[in-house]
Formats: sequence, structure tokens, C-alpha cells
Amino acid sequence: MNAGAIAVESDSESPELIAARRAIAGAPEMLHAFEGEALRLAPLIARGEIAWGNAAAYLIDVAVTYGLCGTERERETVEHVIREGLAGRSVGVGFSPAPVNGATRLPIEPRAPLRPLNLAEFPAPDAT
Repeated sequence: MNAGAIAVESDSESPELIAARRAIAGAPEMLHAFEGEALRLAPLIARGEIAWGNAAAYLIDVAVTYGLCGTERERETVEHVIREGLAGRSVGVGFSPAPVNGATRLPIEPRAPLRPLNLAEFPAPDAT
């Protein structure tokens, strides 16, 4: 752990955290792997098998080790992904398509044309 990490207890090197580090190390898209591993650890934290602070500090240290926290903005992103994942919520890492040929973002096209909502299509609620 680095000097600025949250104080951790004995489960900081639990088999589940070590497995998370290994899964992240071999992943082609590390931020996506962080989200997956944080979501995998969430039920263990909810059951009290791993302390939230230990898991968060461990994953942040892994991110620093693999160079995902080079700037303050990158660190904030990693912390957000970890925080939400450990709470059991996905932030949708990898959901947006990757840029092509230097474009900053690909346009997202709906699969079906959007149309205005017609309330007459829905049954009226009972007035009882």
C-alpha cells in the first residue's frame, strides 16, 4: 500500500483481493476490469467478508501500480468506478463506442426511429 492509502486491516491480502489484482493485470481494458472486479467484490463487502475500506484502498493501489492514476482526473475516474462498483452499481465503463480516426466521440444512433409519446396508446387509470 502507498503512504496515502486508507488504513487497512488483515484482509487486505485476502484471496478475493489477490484474485481481483490478477484479473485486472491480465485484462486488455483495465478500467472495465476494475468495474467488473469491484462489482464482483460488492456482495462480499455486503456480507462483511471484506471491509469496504480495505477493498477500496487495495483497488486504488492496484490502479496506481498499473498507471491508471497519472492525472488527477484519471484518479477521480478510477475512484468513481471503484466506489460505485463496490456499492454494487455499474457506471457503464466501455458502454460508449470507442473513437475512430481521431474523432472525440462516435455518434450514437438509435436502433429504431424515435417518435413522440402518444398518451392515447396507454389505458386510462381507474378513477376509483
